[in-house]
Amino acid sequence: MKKKVNIEKLYIKNYRNCYFSDFEIINKENLEKIIGPRHFYCALKSAFHEEGGSLICQTERGGGHNGDLVMDMNPPHISHFDVENVIKGKSLYIGHFFAHYGHFITEGISRLWGDNISDYDNYIIAPFLDGCDGIVFQEFHHAIYNSLGVDVNKIHIIEEKTRVESMDVPDKALTINKNCNIFYRKILKKIVSFYAEDTLQKKIYVSRVSDDRIGNTKEVEEFFFNNGFEVIHPGNINFKDQLNIFYNSSIIIGLPGAALHNNAFAKDNHILVELGDQRSWNSPISTQLITNQISNANDFFVPFDKENVGIDIDFLADKINEINIFKVDNQKPSSNQFFNSYVLPADYVFHVAWEGDKYISQDELHEVNWKNPIEGFSIKTSDKSLLKIKYKAICNNKISENWAKNGDFVGTKRESQKLNGYILEVYEGQELFEVKCIGYFSNGKSITVNSGELCISTDSFLTGIMILVHESKIFREEISF
Repeated sequence: MKKKVNIEKLYIKNYRNCYFSDFEIINKENLEKIIGPRHFYCALKSAFHEEGGSLICQTERGGGHNGDLVMDMNPPHISHFDVENVIKGKSLYIGHFFAHYGHFITEGISRLWGDNISDYDNYIIAPFLDGCDGIVFQEFHHAIYNSLGVDVNKIHIIEEKTRVESMDVPDKALTINKNCNIFYRKILKKIVSFYAEDTLQKKIYVSRVSDDRIGNTKEVEEFFFNNGFEVIHPGNINFKDQLNIFYNSSIIIGLPGAALHNNAFAKDNHILVELGDQRSWNSPISTQLITNQISNANDFFVPFDKENVGIDIDFLADKINEINIFKVDNQKPSSNQFFNSYVLPADYVFHVAWEGDKYISQDELHEVNWKNPIEGFSIKTSDKSLLKIKYKAICNNKISENWAKNGDFVGTKRESQKLNGYILEVYEGQELFEVKCIGYFSNGKSITVNSGELCISTDSFLTGIMILVHESKIFREEISF
């Protein structure tokens, strides 16, 4: 289930005469004087304001989620000030600058999903923790920017008071540790199409040079080498070669971190096994879940025993065997209907007999199947959703007359009129996505139908609804590699 990938529209908004006031890092001590004790390491003041002084929220980094240590703290409004540094021409805001590889290939390129990227006169970047002093574009920066049509000679990293005459600000396609948009895949495809070369499929173990996360790096490397894996250290490999190693790997195993995020460049249905370590011992890290889901990986996690200095090889071997990682037939796509699917992003309200209204988020919906019948429901998709739907209730085998949409309620409340089905139809976005409508019923059975078909039982009541979304064949070909 793709909980970390959203299917909303992305927008680009133009701002005339926008201002960057000051770059500032607010350290932990001063930050806690403002917000009290928190897990944050620091706060970042690094964003643009409109000509009238209002903060352009889309230019903030958007950090602080799920353990990320840097939050935004930009003033909501600034007073007018004079500037000497003016950037003229047509500019594109491409976010904050990240010297760290893992942050760069995720959030650092997340605004470069649009077309005609190379047509801009300037590319505007706000500073991150390193400020502007000593910033050096590394080999991977050059390689990735080149593949996306960004001329590094036209990049302006802003630190002082600056006015930009005309700046397009795209929405982010990825927020670190939170989620990504389906169009982040479009960015990855541009990079892959530029550099990828098909070779024989391989199995790789992604290792680290040091023992700082596990105490027996060499022993783990030897285990995988003896089982037919190529052991790689991505930090010693140039970007094009890294990309091709991951692109041509059907099985990828490694420790949490930036190097493993390279599976974003792997082909659909590859196997990704994340090994826990002393930092992330009991669950996958959030950004790895994002790259797993956007790349359609068959992903697994092997926990780490914190009582041990290193990885227990016997335990590792048992876990790998449980996954059947050494069997070629495990590389086939999963037949599970939830694999590579999205739950329709929406706010759901169900009126349940003898219980009343139940408000359910899309993250909770896959766990919902009440024993008591549903008497009515509403589904409200986001205004930015790529999918628009309409729906009707079925009660006593009779379909309600009018289509409901935008959160309109269908059915009844407190009238003991139990539903025995529903029908849902996509009226916008059907060229991008296919929808499967699931009904759960009081006889313990479920029924799955397509958009526009009746999901109905003649001998039992409706007790649960699930709307699964899959990319259409045409859209899948557009974003796959």
